[in-house]
Amino acid sequence: MKTRLFVILFVPLIGSAGAQIKPPDAYAPLLPAAKEKMWKIDPKVGYAVKEIGNGMYVISDNGWQSAWLVTNDGVIVFDAPETFGKHIPSEVAKVTNKPIKMLIYSHQHRDHIGGSPTFKDIKGLQIVATESVAKYLQELKDPERLIPNVHFWERENDQDRR
Repeated sequence: MKTRLFVILFVPLIGSAGAQIKPPDAYAPLLPAAKEKMWKIDPKVGYAVKEIGNGMYVISDNGWQSAWLVTNDGVIVFDAPETFGKHIPSEVAKVTNKPIKMLIYSHQHRDHIGGSPTFKDIKGLQIVATESVAKYLQELKDPERLIPNVHFWERENDQDRR
């Protein structure tokens, strides 16, 4: 029940936070005050990791972000952007020896989950998404986006399920 509550509360935050994409300077120059607040990205790897607290970590390249939560049972990862998703398992391993148990998709866009193939060999991995995302990805058959094996219905369809 705690995991469900966490998913309901946190996934929308990841989706909205991930939508804050850095505009190219050619379109809208960044104000110095905005640049000061951007993460200091390691140029060798192209991203940075920050510990938020209570087992929560965020990884970002100042364009997209992902997060993971270390629990007693294992690690829950939220999104796997195609820009740095392949590095998430190794970054998780730097902070815990617990296995990645769950990958939650905020939505189906490739820029948010295009790095998911990195997780394909994790035994018993639950890939969680809404029912509509699962159906879309099943029909699409894109090898760069793993198909969810656990799905749930969106709130707007909730009355249809009772």
